[in-house]
Amino acid sequence: MATYTRLGSFLLADELTADPIGHIQRGVSIVGSAFDHHWLVRTFSDELLQAGLASKLGEVSKLLPQLSGSKSFGQGYRIESGTTPHVACDYTPGRTLAQMIEKAKVEQIPLGVDHSLSILQGIAQGIIHLHTKGLSHGLLTPHSVWVSFEGATEILDAPYSQALRQVLPKCPVTKGSLESYLRETSGNALQQDFFSMGAMLYELLTFEKLPVMAEPAFAASKATLKAAQEDTAVPPEILNLMKRLMGAGEPFADVQSFSTEMDHVLYDGDYSPTTFNMAFFMHTLFREENDRDGASVKAEQADNFAAYSSEADSIHASRPRSEVSEAEAAQTTRVSKKGLYGGLAAVAAVVAVLGFIAFRPKGDSEEVIKMRTELAQLQAAQAEKEQQLAGASQASKEKLDILKKQQLETKSAADKAKLEQQIAAEERNKQELDQKKADLKKQQEEARAKAIQIAQAAVVPPVQKPVAVKVEAPKPEPARVEPPKPAPAPMPAPAPVQEPPRPTPAVVQPQATPTIVQETAAAALNKAQPTFPVRAKQMRFEVDKPHSVKVKVFVDAQGRPQKVTVISGVDGAWGFNEAANDAASRSTYTPATRDGKPVAGYTIVEYMFGASGRH
Repeated sequence: MATYTRLGSFLLADELTADPIGHIQRGVSIVGSAFDHHWLVRTFSDELLQAGLASKLGEVSKLLPQLSGSKSFGQGYRIESGTTPHVACDYTPGRTLAQMIEKAKVEQIPLGVDHSLSILQGIAQGIIHLHTKGLSHGLLTPHSVWVSFEGATEILDAPYSQALRQVLPKCPVTKGSLESYLRETSGNALQQDFFSMGAMLYELLTFEKLPVMAEPAFAASKATLKAAQEDTAVPPEILNLMKRLMGAGEPFADVQSFSTEMDHVLYDGDYSPTTFNMAFFMHTLFREENDRDGASVKAEQADNFAAYSSEADSIHASRPRSEVSEAEAAQTTRVSKKGLYGGLAAVAAVVAVLGFIAFRPKGDSEEVIKMRTELAQLQAAQAEKEQQLAGASQASKEKLDILKKQQLETKSAADKAKLEQQIAAEERNKQELDQKKADLKKQQEEARAKAIQIAQAAVVPPVQKPVAVKVEAPKPEPARVEPPKPAPAPMPAPAPVQEPPRPTPAVVQPQATPTIVQETAAAALNKAQPTFPVRAKQMRFEVDKPHSVKVKVFVDAQGRPQKVTVISGVDGAWGFNEAANDAASRSTYTPATRDGKPVAGYTIVEYMFGASGRH
């Protein structure tokens, strides 16, 4: 059994990072003596706590309903005070942006421009979401950003960033370490967040922090793509974006103008950031950490926490109500599990569709196959809808609880009347959601009944088709002399040739004409051309040599590609295998056939890169 450190309701397992703000650790919550949930737990430095941060964390829970439901932030936040105040959210395997930059720099692994833009895109989505809600961040740094091993970006400290910002003037050590990302903006919170984004983009492209004393325009104009291991200038459209973010060019007046410029850089330029490429980079960079974390997580899920269970019960029972945040009361582990189960159900249903198409029983009729496929797709959609309704229902409940609490605390008659209207509207919304959940439950029951009907229909044998019967040659009888006879024709044959009468009448002739099952493989109908990988171009990786990637494409009965598997390709993080995979997914196909009818099957496709086959 591993050793854990108690912190409030959590058992701390591994420390993932230490930074100027404090520490981020993987934590565990338990039920009885069994594992319950994994968490990311943020603790704070002594300097921040001595500056009064703990007293400001109590207000943080009021922001959580406005941030819920967005993928740009963490989920399931819990805020606990006490001797060591801390904030926790759902665990996502990954590392901070600061760790990613430092490790790539030390390991000398190139960080491509597409990767930098992918990170910036994730951060931008969070900042835009905050400001459309009338909120701001105020202290955005690489320590704020969490990059998952699957390539997704979250702003972890969004709920409590303003609390950190308020106490920062009293924390000279912390402020000095974050100075590259801060500037005086005369109270303009939007321009402060833009500047921080520009400073982080500068660091992503150059692997250097923005010089504190240098003018942003001068520093940006001298920047080169050192992070991508290229001694070339930053592309003009990206340089213009970076300058405008840092206030060196025409500043963005609002989030809409910024969003428009971001779309132009992301989709109209030469770089196309994708989560897939970012995930590939993270797995390459943090291979050992990912494997180690995965092994630890599995071990913790199977651990016995009997030695800690009584302590957990006593701590939870003794905690005063003032220490339990509204977010913790609303976003319990039970809700987190419900969302997880809903997501797993959706994934399982989608996998069922793809798995059924590729490996369906060959004895079923085409009608049964079609019914099963449609049912699997329906159940996948229902599972996804169930997850969405669960999230919407929980958010509605949280908002209703907050409104009712505000109604009890307010003394103004006008405010009470306004709150009553909001409560009534939210209760109607909750009733509508409950009705939708009831309707969905009925639809799911109907789908289960249909599944039983399909199973029963599959049991009924289809119309029998002629089956090839193998006729064995008669065994010679030693006591008799047989007249010469021709050798029996191989069976089955498409057009059996009439044989001479057999001398032995005991052999039973087949009653039906033997048939051969006619099958054809799937084939590429319109083969999309792959794009020569940007990473290989940037690194000038053997661009004058040919590279071949072979993929196996599973195609459904409608000719749609369902799964692409690389059979042989180009080793390394150059992007050839991914480019071939993408091209195969964009291609169109003719399905395989059996007896003239379309069925699921596969085909092998080869893509050539470089030399004469350059794309």
